[in-house]
Amino acid sequence: MQIETTDFLLSLYLETQSKLTATDLYKKRKHLIECYKEGQTTAVTKELPETILCYCNAIEDIYFVRAIHALKQETLNKATYYFERCLSKNPLDTLSYLLLSDTLLKLQRPYQTINILQKALALNLQHPRIQNTLGIAYRAVGKHQLAEKHFLLALSKKPGFSSAITNLVNLYIEQNHYLQAVNLLKKRLFLCQEKELTMKKIGQCYLLANQLSKAIFWYRLSKSRSNKKAHLTLLS
Repeated sequence: MQIETTDFLLSLYLETQSKLTATDLYKKRKHLIECYKEGQTTAVTKELPETILCYCNAIEDIYFVRAIHALKQETLNKATYYFERCLSKNPLDTLSYLLLSDTLLKLQRPYQTINILQKALALNLQHPRIQNTLGIAYRAVGKHQLAEKHFLLALSKKPGFSSAITNLVNLYIEQNHYLQAVNLLKKRLFLCQEKELTMKKIGQCYLLANQLSKAIFWYRLSKSRSNKKAHLTLLS
């Protein structure tokens, strides 16, 4: 399964600040958020990526910081507790829903994950990662049609969402729907950064579908592109 949230956040908050206590980290982030609210965005964006600024409400909550530290220590039950406390204070916080659902999946609690994310959708919280994680949870409990639905919803919101593409392709392969996987990969080929791997995956799907000539074509195309890239790298 492909989930992007936790590793991203751990690197954001803790990679360069592992020696800080939870309280120190909380105070520093709170100061940056106050600057952001006052319009001092330049000072903030030097330390906080633009993609995280929309999640300021969660960062203000000390429970959120404790949950992040619990994730770093891999005490997942404790992290779950703190994310739930965070949501009790701010039930509209998208980020806490995402991280809580991620943590629940790691604890192999797909039904609880589904319940949490359905609450997020009921509150009209729209985010491609919510749909992607819902798809993962539904796939885990064998509800493949619902899984497909939510992977497609994630892609409708973010067409180049690599995690959702990977998850949906794997779902199609699991169901022996190899040509559906091929069609999806072809549509997303121009949006993907790793084109050689995508071409190779198309070849694998054609091979599984017993279409040998098409499989060979895509394998050769992938290899040709890799060789060309390697040649250009040598020339530079």
